Amino acid sequence: MRRSLLLATLALSVMVAAQMSKTTPTGVSLRLAGQLGGPTAAVAIQGRYACVGIGLQLVALDVTDPARPVELGAASPFSDFVEGVAISGTLAYAAAGNAGLRIVDVSDPAQPVAIGAYDSPGYAEGVAIGGNIAYLADGPYGLRLVDMSDPAHPLPLGTALDMNYAYGVAVAADAVGLRAYVAAAGAGLLIADVTNPAQPVALGTFATPGYAYSVAISGTLAYLADGWGGAADRCDRPCAVGAGRCVWDARLGGKARGRGLARLRRRHLQGAEHTGRLRPTAAG
Repeated sequence: MRRSLLLATLALSVMVAAQMSKTTPTGVSLRLAGQLGGPTAAVAIQGRYACVGIGLQLVALDVTDPARPVELGAASPFSDFVEGVAISGTLAYAAAGNAGLRIVDVSDPAQPVAIGAYDSPGYAEGVAIGGNIAYLADGPYGLRLVDMSDPAHPLPLGTALDMNYAYGVAVAADAVGLRAYVAAAGAGLLIADVTNPAQPVALGTFATPGYAYSVAISGTLAYLADGWGGAADRCDRPCAVGAGRCVWDARLGGKARGRGLARLRRRHLQGAEHTGRLRPTAAG
């Protein structure tokens, strides 16, 4: 009896499998339907709104009350994680790893909409905006300049520092012209003249003791997040920029670079004067 039942079950399974093979394709096609949560690696502020990179999405928050930020809306997920964000006017620019540079209309924060993309050859780590130009830190492909006159159709312009890994970028004008400051991992802080966006020119290097991840400019100072470069033995608690030599910084540890999960790091702040000389000097 048991043997007969087993044979009958096997026969039925074969019949069902045969029927499914006629109606179901052999290759299953999967499509990303959405995302909930994820690592937070980037943020940019404009007025009472913040654009935050959360996992694969660019999320708009109302930060009128900083103690109670309110999520307003999110763009459709990109195909890779958001590593850097910049805002200019009603547009947000997301450096999204292997997904390149994504342009999102945030004029209605409740409904951010992707309107354009630049498929960069590298791994988009960071972005800065100056006028109609996007300055993209494109990982192993260095600094790339992109014309954003038509945000729906970005056009590549010039490149520089493409023999270095670019994590972050900031742009500032001085008496001589327009400069781009690139946080370039073990190479430290690199400087390029981007006055002519079609032909940027490498100017100089500031070697740091750590591993340069990001950079910000204020006045004649460049503030560099320099990884482990002396932070651990110079600060034993979180401190604000200007009040000490390190800050707490949590970000995703580079998916394309094999470091895996998110972790909390202390980052050393190296002050480097950027007065237009080829050799910046340490300020603090």
